[in-house]
Amino acid sequence: MIVQDGDSGEQAREHGTAAMASMAQFKVAPTPRNYALWYAYHAGRDGKLAAAVDLLIKNRQEFNERLCD
Repeated sequence: MIVQDGDSGEQAREHGTAAMASMAQFKVAPTPRNYALWYAYHAGRDGKLAAAVDLLIKNRQEFNERLCD
């Protein structure tokens, strides 16, 4: 997973807001590790992560702690 500090304040706010919305939608606990995963997903820097999350969403897979780890 790629997490970078290079986002501008506005980009960070957008990715963070989107991450929190997704976590609420999929009932993912707002832990720091889960937040980092969803932030990275919305930042779009890791193609493998995006493909994996997109596939899980498409297949209506439940997001739980084990899966997010």
